Amino acid sequence: MRGAELGGGTYVFAIDTTIRQRDLAHMQAAVVNAVQNMHANDNVALVAFDGVVKVFDLSKEDCGSAHVLPGVSSPSQAELNTLGANGAQLTAPVHMCASTLVAIVKSLKPPVRQPSRAKGKLRCVGAAIETAVAIAAASAQKGSSTSFSSLNEFRAAGKERVLVLLGGPPTCGPGVVEAGDEEQDRGELAANEEEDEPTRYFGQVGLRSRLLGVAVDIFAVSALGVGVRRLQALTSACGGDTVVHPTFSEALLNSLAYSARHNFSKVLSLVTFYITYTRALNVEEFLSRGGGSEGRSRAVFDIKYSPQVDVTRIIGPLVPPASKDEQALSETLPNLAISPGIDARHAFAGVFQLREDLAQDFVYFQAATAHTSAAGERVVRVSTQRLAVTNNTALLIQSVDVDVAAVIMGKEAVMCVREGGVTAGEARDELSQRLQTIATTLGGQVKVTMQGRMATMPSQLAHLPHLIFHLQAGPLLGPILNDDDNSEAVRLLYLNSGVEDCRRLMCPALMATSLDGAFTFTQVPLQDVSLLPDRILLLDHHTHIFIWSGSQVAGKEFDETRKKLTEIVKTWSVTRFPAPEIMCFKEGDSMARHLVCRLDPASKDGQGRGLVSGLAGAVRGLLSSRFVNTDDPSMSQWLTRYRMAL
Repeated sequence: MRGAELGGGTYVFAIDTTIRQRDLAHMQAAVVNAVQNMHANDNVALVAFDGVVKVFDLSKEDCGSAHVLPGVSSPSQAELNTLGANGAQLTAPVHMCASTLVAIVKSLKPPVRQPSRAKGKLRCVGAAIETAVAIAAASAQKGSSTSFSSLNEFRAAGKERVLVLLGGPPTCGPGVVEAGDEEQDRGELAANEEEDEPTRYFGQVGLRSRLLGVAVDIFAVSALGVGVRRLQALTSACGGDTVVHPTFSEALLNSLAYSARHNFSKVLSLVTFYITYTRALNVEEFLSRGGGSEGRSRAVFDIKYSPQVDVTRIIGPLVPPASKDEQALSETLPNLAISPGIDARHAFAGVFQLREDLAQDFVYFQAATAHTSAAGERVVRVSTQRLAVTNNTALLIQSVDVDVAAVIMGKEAVMCVREGGVTAGEARDELSQRLQTIATTLGGQVKVTMQGRMATMPSQLAHLPHLIFHLQAGPLLGPILNDDDNSEAVRLLYLNSGVEDCRRLMCPALMATSLDGAFTFTQVPLQDVSLLPDRILLLDHHTHIFIWSGSQVAGKEFDETRKKLTEIVKTWSVTRFPAPEIMCFKEGDSMARHLVCRLDPASKDGQGRGLVSGLAGAVRGLLSSRFVNTDDPSMSQWLTRYRMAL
């Protein structure tokens, strides 16, 4: 049962008032929409910040007042006490304070900039989040008979959330990057994260939030870099999300509303893996059977396998043990992995290797799960599977799920890039070499071409190079995202997502829609030569959905078709978080580059592949002339470079 149906949670809005004046109205509309999506019995609080932290009192109807705390340092216990029960007295149920909250939000204005700060804005992000977390945790104890003198003495119930709307990076108070560090190389930051003071600070705030049972979601909208990697240290530690949107668009409004109406119990998940299998295994199936389908919840996973293999990596929303109970459990279970919360969209992937040859005919897997649902119910489930062991290469290849194999290969590569072990270019090269090894060792055939001898990929794995090519060229490892914030956001989303979502992020389907009003979709090759002038195309890349209209269907008579198609894709993605950006453009528009850069530039191929092979030379030349020539290789050129063939 969803938290929104239960109510009784606490939401604290922390709003950055240094947002650009032209975006202020959109920000206010987003907050108002989120409040309208809440349960009437949810408690709500409001914090606004610039150079100081302002905590508004929502307990009084039709009356607005605020407590002001300094933003240059973390709030002390004495300062929190001035709010009354650490701020719990300033919260109120939505049904009592909605009108007051909306009025205050609509009255927020950017601060008057001091002449000495003409080139910058004071933004005390760290102090504001710490204050909001303290209020959320204290609100959970409102009405409790338990007495406490400090925040360390109690823990919230797990249905508390802080929703931060951020318009730029921290510029004052804790968490500020020292001068000269803003342009620090991303690989150096990842490799020396323990030496990065802001990252360590935000990680500690996230850890404390998790121990208090409070999740923090950060929604960043800024033309400047906000330091997403550092903010992810906070949100990942407490089970929250860092969401990046380019503007206060409908997508951000939907993302914020989604967090507001889904009051999940994101507290603690303990995942114990006893690894004993020979290959990469997607654990998402176990999680979906064991309790990940009822919303974010507290859970314990104990997965046991046969003893002949070792785990090399577990990928997913994991954190190290922190509380005394977690530390004690980790001593008992050396393979303990902890997640601050699970969700139906989350998945864990384990990568295993053989410790010794397998003599038995089967390998056994058993996953015992116990979780607490959002309704407070305790659920225990056990799933058991048996897989056959074979020394027949053909049977082994036939058993491979190509999508899962590509996803886990991609997750390993993306994880290495985030950890700073390799650059994105090196990760692309390693993936290509792994494919080359598969073709050489398992293909069994050599194809002679004008370019030389090529190793042939097994027919059962023929789609694997297609997936890996688009993984390398797309937003995860490719250069199409020009800023670190968006790259870090989409990479973490990919690492924490299940196969279906990862498949869209790696290699989305390009669909042509019918123009007869029936809106039937036909999949076309994911190539630039599919951009025919008489087509309306749809590309769902999970975080972005593109609707492209060719020159012959760009007129006003097709506006109604495009409008209905937009409504259809909104319905498709209504449960997706973060909500995708939906972009509509026509052939020749500048924004059409966002779609073109995600396609295989097959127009470069002399012989052509897919759609091109069926076109006459003159038509192929006409199509090729419509595209800007770049250095990006086509899939055919990429396969040739690594001596592979399909």
